[in-house]
Amino acid sequence: MSRYTLEIELISSASPGSGEGWAGVFDSDVMYDDCGLPFLSARRLKGLLRNAALDLAYAYQHLQMDEKPQATKATVDALFGVPGQEESASMTIGNAVLAGNDLLNQWLQWAQLAAPRLVTPEGTIQLFSDVRKQTRIDANGVAQEHSLRQSRVLKRGLVFSSEISAPQITPEQAALLKQAVQVTRMLGGKRNRGLGNIRCTLSEAPAEQRDFISIPPNPDVRNDNEVGLRKLDYRIGLLAPVLISSSVGDENLSMSEDYLRGGALLGMFASMFIRDKGLQNQAHKNKDFVRFFLSGKLSFLNAYPLSQSGNRSLPLPRSIQAPKRKPEQLTDKLFRRDKPQVFQKLKHPIGHADLSPIGGKDTTLRMEKVAVTKGYHFHHTRKDGVIGRSEDGEIFNYEAMHAGQEFGGVLVGDTEILRDFVDWLQTCTRMPQLGRSRNTEYGRVRLRFENLTPMTVRECEGSESEAAIGGGRFSLTLLANTILLNEHGESEVSEKALLSSLQELLGNDVKLVVEKAFISAETVENYVAIWKARRASMRAFAGGSSFIVGVEWHEPPQDNAAAEAELDMRLRTLQEQGIGIRRHEGFGRVATSWQKEVGILPAGKLDVEKRRKALEKALDGSTPPDTFLAIHRLSLQRFYQEETRRAAAQELEKFRAPYPPGSQISRLHQLARTAKDEADFKKSIVKLRPTARNQIARCEHSVYPISLLDFIQLEQCLEIKPASGRHEYESNNLWRRLVEARPVNDNFFAFTNANLAEGKKLRRAPAEPGETTSSIDDSLMNVAFKTFMTTFLALMAKKARLTNAGRIQNEKAD
Repeated sequence: MSRYTLEIELISSASPGSGEGWAGVFDSDVMYDDCGLPFLSARRLKGLLRNAALDLAYAYQHLQMDEKPQATKATVDALFGVPGQEESASMTIGNAVLAGNDLLNQWLQWAQLAAPRLVTPEGTIQLFSDVRKQTRIDANGVAQEHSLRQSRVLKRGLVFSSEISAPQITPEQAALLKQAVQVTRMLGGKRNRGLGNIRCTLSEAPAEQRDFISIPPNPDVRNDNEVGLRKLDYRIGLLAPVLISSSVGDENLSMSEDYLRGGALLGMFASMFIRDKGLQNQAHKNKDFVRFFLSGKLSFLNAYPLSQSGNRSLPLPRSIQAPKRKPEQLTDKLFRRDKPQVFQKLKHPIGHADLSPIGGKDTTLRMEKVAVTKGYHFHHTRKDGVIGRSEDGEIFNYEAMHAGQEFGGVLVGDTEILRDFVDWLQTCTRMPQLGRSRNTEYGRVRLRFENLTPMTVRECEGSESEAAIGGGRFSLTLLANTILLNEHGESEVSEKALLSSLQELLGNDVKLVVEKAFISAETVENYVAIWKARRASMRAFAGGSSFIVGVEWHEPPQDNAAAEAELDMRLRTLQEQGIGIRRHEGFGRVATSWQKEVGILPAGKLDVEKRRKALEKALDGSTPPDTFLAIHRLSLQRFYQEETRRAAAQELEKFRAPYPPGSQISRLHQLARTAKDEADFKKSIVKLRPTARNQIARCEHSVYPISLLDFIQLEQCLEIKPASGRHEYESNNLWRRLVEARPVNDNFFAFTNANLAEGKKLRRAPAEPGETTSSIDDSLMNVAFKTFMTTFLALMAKKARLTNAGRIQNEKAD
């Protein structure tokens, strides 16, 4: 496999717009992640390189040369792919990020949790960007009304790098790729206005390390004595946004599911197998391919997000509900006695949750809701590379799951097929890619197999024993969408279809009755790449639908204990096999008596402190990057500026008229703005003429016996203290107290002030008793001082104008 590193350096400021803006702030914004770090979209980079390659192919076609490079339209299409084709391109390109992006991202995640007021994504992006303003000028040289536009641009000098994987690249394609990189010189919008000048370089990357599939050695996986169905757990980490298309959406918007469908996972592993073995369109002739992916002997269950406890979540039973204003009072309405015969349909899905017994007991269940974070990604296509905008109908949006999330997947099969599947994975060199648009920007994942020991199938804790809930009944919970067929072979969401499917597995010697149900229905639609067509739409019971099913034997059993044991065994088989069709794609998974008539305790909100400590543990021993130090300093400056502005406005309200003339206030404002520090400003005040000083001293404080002159000279003044009668009043405490105070938790502030400034490594333990931390340096103190004084004087000038205008108006009225 060939691997390259594409490096992009911004020679000038660039405007790689995200297609979004902030109302009233920016008309055009750049792309940055959840931590505020900018990046260049892989789709944009691929478009630039493809246009450059097409230009080369066009030029070579018209050159009169005896020997010319092999750059043709066919070579371009094979290298970059053709929009809408099913065959994969020869190369896969990722987003271009800053150097050390992963480590920097971890530090920023920790900082945002430790100091949410101090470090924010909007504040971080300011370090890497500037604001450009422009307006339209008419024929008379006057700016037109409502034509002012503000855009955020990335600063020049930033260097981004992107990884390019090319497992099937030919020498001709490799030569074309290098030439296309060399001639790519512009990026983003407003290129004819001085923006977007870049320098691109392509270099060979070291041989790829096989770190995208982790399989710990485990001799137990080869235990040939194991028989029957077993399961194999693994974790899927999203290295890039992933789009698993749902049936909801329109032609300009692709919506994503909030879990990884088993069918999509089957396709991912099948694609890896085909590429790894070089099967191409002859995969159906390979015995292992047929056994793994076509025979149905190996089931790929849905991968659901992991809970905070690290467990694989499951669709929340639809019967678990709570009052709107009391979300902590959870109730499983499946067991309420008020309406014994209800087949209630719910319109909206509820989500996923980790629902497990507390302390191993089944008297109370602990429910932790699990959310999947998703976002919208704006894209557009341009057929004409000269025109800097897309034509009508070529703008679309993707909704994708954010990178950095983890999901729990399960493989189900007998011991032999699981063993052979793991043997293949241990030698596979293909990177797993999942979902849509895998060649650009989306779909890169990492697999980590954690439990290779075959076990009895049990998807949810608490459902493996006591299958019946008493009274000849059992609860049935669907853990995935379930497609059931009626007698005509059509999909149907009905009580009749459910009972018919259950009857086949539980036997005809029992009579089944649905006593109560909470259900939702969904439409299942899938696109099969090998067919180049969609499957027929089917109606299915949605995951989380729950039922109480009554059981009655046609012939009364002679031994009740033996009858219960027989029913328990049949329900275990039901859990292992599932119901309905397409079960090897993750459909039809069920749990019996997972829901019981017990209390439910919500786990509460996400424990931010636990996440912060986990990040601190991961960062223990690492040195913070220089970029993080700069972001931290910028965040501190912005925080103190906001606090001192607020303090200046509050302090101004304590001074009363008469205020100094506007010219004097403007002069003081200029002195404060140009002063180097507090001492320099004080020297400037001393040099004022006596007349000016007298005008300033006429304005007095309404609480303390000090004048405005005393206040701005930063001298120690006296104030009245009720207890002892007098004490000192320092005006400079107004900002010094803000700077030396700790605006965030002690552990973060002690670290950022002392350890970070000295370049020390992260210390997870808080400062020990008696340990001192270094104070804020003079530069930050000076920022706080100048912000306070300039804000104070600017607001005073405005207030003086309003006061004088009101006085003049009153004089005219008199």
